[in-house]
Amino acid sequence: MEQYFGDNLFNAMERNPVEIGSIVVQQPDSDKGAYKRDALLVIDHSPRHTMALSLTRPSEAAVANVLPEWAPLLSSPGVFYAGGITSPEGVLGLGVLRNGLETENPNLYEQVCNRIVLLNMQEPAEVFEPYLEVVRLFAGHTTWQPGELHAEIEMGHWFVAPALPSDVIAGRMADVWGDVLKRQNFPLSVLSTFTEDHEEN
Repeated sequence: MEQYFGDNLFNAMERNPVEIGSIVVQQPDSDKGAYKRDALLVIDHSPRHTMALSLTRPSEAAVANVLPEWAPLLSSPGVFYAGGITSPEGVLGLGVLRNGLETENPNLYEQVCNRIVLLNMQEPAEVFEPYLEVVRLFAGHTTWQPGELHAEIEMGHWFVAPALPSDVIAGRMADVWGDVLKRQNFPLSVLSTFTEDHEEN
């Protein structure tokens, strides 16, 4: 069973290219990445590097205690998410646009995919209110050097899937890792049933 859901599963599935707006989903038994059962949204992908934000790690640090002006815009829970181990003191923001709005507004945000946007955190929080349904703030991010993520994908450590706005704004108890896998085609969707205890799988 373990062998099938390792190399054989990877070879059986259709592989999606990495691009801005992709989610890279960790294989259950992978030793790559800062966290287990991780799902990361790619926000930059270029010959220089790939940057992504983990969607699965809410912290205990309330945004209202640090950046209170952003608190009214936040999706629950109102805490910083641990985006990754690179620059943990830096804050990045993702938002979900209100329906019907332009996806490009260079002064305020850049489109990641569909209604998901990367925010210009230099602008005051109140100017975003007319444009965004909700916001999530991240402390730190994850970075791969050129070719590093591709190599890890080829070794079967990560699967690549499209992102949905619901992935960005999922609540504390949501299983983003499992939810992303569940909506993929067979056989990848079967991995969503895997537990953190590998002996039970």
